[in-house]
Amino acid sequence: MRNLEEIHGIDLIRRVSREKIKHQNIKSRVWSDDMNSWGFFHREPNEKDVFMIIGCSNPGDLFVPRTYGPYLFSVPDCKILENISDNDPHIILELKQFILHDSQVFGLEMLGSNPPVINQLLAYHKSMFKIAWELSS
Repeated sequence: MRNLEEIHGIDLIRRVSREKIKHQNIKSRVWSDDMNSWGFFHREPNEKDVFMIIGCSNPGDLFVPRTYGPYLFSVPDCKILENISDNDPHIILELKQFILHDSQVFGLEMLGSNPPVINQLLAYHKSMFKIAWELSS
């Protein structure tokens, strides 16, 4: 098995997040056993929650947005989604990496159900690796 220094890119994020999701206080912020889905299940979602969802989710998983989803954006115009609810579950499609406003970004693409549209959970590359560093220290 490779050590942490040899792992890079999304593999590093996945490794760190999948280790940390084992802690119930972290898991309960982003995973619901009752709904069998990812989502923001804490009153104040933060970038670490986004890190955990991007790092631990897989294509085909369910994501249930909450009315306070500040990290969800429409595609392709990248507007923050507002007026979303638990009644609009999303199916996770894939993780993409691209440039937005001259910065590298991870975009977890999801298919919304009401209306059927593709949305993204966005996180800046730099922020994700900063969080990975903090969590692995």
